[in-house]
Amino acid sequence: MLKPGTARRVFTAAVVAGALLFALGAGSALAADQIVATDDVFDAPSYAMDQGERPTLLNNGVNSHNVTARTKGPDGRELFSSPTINGGTTTVDGTQYLTTGTYSFWCSIHPLSMQATLNVSGAGSPVARPDIDVAGKGGKLKKVAKKGKVTVTVSAATASAGVKLVAKLGKATLGRTAVFDLAAGQSRKVTIRLSKSGKAKLAKKKKASIKVTGSVRFGAPDTVKLSLK
Repeated sequence: MLKPGTARRVFTAAVVAGALLFALGAGSALAADQIVATDDVFDAPSYAMDQGERPTLLNNGVNSHNVTARTKGPDGRELFSSPTINGGTTTVDGTQYLTTGTYSFWCSIHPLSMQATLNVSGAGSPVARPDIDVAGKGGKLKKVAKKGKVTVTVSAATASAGVKLVAKLGKATLGRTAVFDLAAGQSRKVTIRLSKSGKAKLAKKKKASIKVTGSVRFGAPDTVKLSLK
């Protein structure tokens, strides 16, 4: 059996060793590199991060700068990007969904002088991309034209922020919704109110097929067709 003083020394040593292992252990995640912009250049040709992280952009220069991926994501927009700032720091959004690999980016304001790559390691786990499903049924055309609204159900398999819906008849936009958010596993009935011109277009038809498209930032869009008779 250890003496009281010896027991205290052993316990203290174990705590210190454990803290050191936690701080330096291979399993601990490191913060993503900060991307620094100065005098219309990035301060390094490449930056590193683990999966699931979101780096920050620091603008030390006098001009406005941003981080903009050179490839498109499933929503047809930049795979990741930051706001344009003329000083201070901001977060690069969209990187939390990236898997292991190398991704090119630039400052869209100074694309020739400001180019770099983002290297995503195999550590960590990417955040699940926004994933929505839009569903709905057709109905009576005269009723829809008179009330001026169509209703669909939007479901989210994963957390989906910035969802919006647009209803179209051919190339003509009939109506759209404001932006809204959905939690993972949440479903919501959403009413799209048609514009005055949209109702007039429907009123002239004997039958119509309305296409409702749901879009979400960093996720793929989803579409449903509503047949009206």
